[in-house]
Amino acid sequence: MNTQTLRTFVREWLIPLGLGLVLALLLRTYVFATARIDGDSMLGTLEDGQRAAVTKIDLHFAPLERGEIVICRYPGDPRHIVKRIVALAGDTVEIRGGALYLNGTAVDEPYVTHPATSDFSLIEVPEGHYFVLGDNRPISRDSRAVGPLPLSLIEGRVRLIYWPPSQFGSIAH
Repeated sequence: MNTQTLRTFVREWLIPLGLGLVLALLLRTYVFATARIDGDSMLGTLEDGQRAAVTKIDLHFAPLERGEIVICRYPGDPRHIVKRIVALAGDTVEIRGGALYLNGTAVDEPYVTHPATSDFSLIEVPEGHYFVLGDNRPISRDSRAVGPLPLSLIEGRVRLIYWPPSQFGSIAH
């Protein structure tokens, strides 16, 4: 291969390919991702084996709200977990008789088909933190076990299910 052919090859193939890979990596790291639903802790809303699209960049532009389903990590655990935000900083949370109480008022949670089987004592969510629960409360390992999560451990909003195709659709919050 002569020098001119090599330059043409680099300019027409390697540079665009490299730029494309860098762009894809930046998009995956900062804008969106995919997640596999692993386990039954969100049963009733999400099922084991489903695949979901997750947006990341909007965490910087819109505050998280109660009811949103997020992908997060627990302190010291590199795995990604999918849970529902049920309380924000300053809220008080407790579970009594299977019902979630937020700021002293029972919350209507039509998405919870498997309510908690044990009580959880009242706590106040610290500033900059969120309280997350699985929709399948009896088996979910969530903020009841690991505590409220700081925003730095929440990585994105689950927006839609894309696999299996028969279950394609947006996530209701």
